[in-house]
Amino acid sequence: MAESDADLYELRIYAIAPGRLADMEARFRNDICKLFPRHGIRVIGCWGALAAPRMPTFVYLMRWSDLAERNAAFASFVADPDWHETRARTNGASELVEHYDIQFLRALDSSGIDEPMALQKEGVFELTLYAAANGRAAQMREALLEQEIPRRTRAGVSTVAAFEAITGPRLPSVLSLLSWPDTETWQRAQTGIDLGPLAEAQSECGTGERYVLGHANRFLLRPVDVNWRFGG
Repeated sequence: MAESDADLYELRIYAIAPGRLADMEARFRNDICKLFPRHGIRVIGCWGALAAPRMPTFVYLMRWSDLAERNAAFASFVADPDWHETRARTNGASELVEHYDIQFLRALDSSGIDEPMALQKEGVFELTLYAAANGRAAQMREALLEQEIPRRTRAGVSTVAAFEAITGPRLPSVLSLLSWPDTETWQRAQTGIDLGPLAEAQSECGTGERYVLGHANRFLLRPVDVNWRFGG
């Protein structure tokens, strides 16, 4: 796998108020689908979590040419009166989003990304955020691209993208976005992946007691089908 172009990716992970994931998805389907394109915000995909470290969770991924484009687009968006009306109406009596994490990413492999992604198909996505060993960037990327992702591919997954985090709550870190045909295939694969050769590979690339790829937060994601209305 080769490194992609210099595009900047932005990942947002939203902690949603209990019982309100459907409301968040409706906000994207009915309102954000028009508002984001109006301001040049390009969403690659959005998902509701089936499993995550914290539930309920909503995730979406954007692509930018550079940080200046991103800052200008969001400045325009947050100043839009239609966004303020949408936020008040869809929040109702309380905020939909309790808190959120933002990470800016550099693509190591984005060959599986279309814009926007064709998310209507059957299947589930697996987003994994790997904490990594400090000072070993080259080994970190190699472990993800040449060991971890191929091992999961053999279990029946397709690679959508791999990233290295530029910013975020924990650095250094790398991320993978994978596509499984269905939840049953994902479930059957877990024991063999987590308890088989992966443990041996982690031992091989470790330094003392610390692995190049350490603790991972995994999100099993259901795609949210949004009709992005450019020019709306």
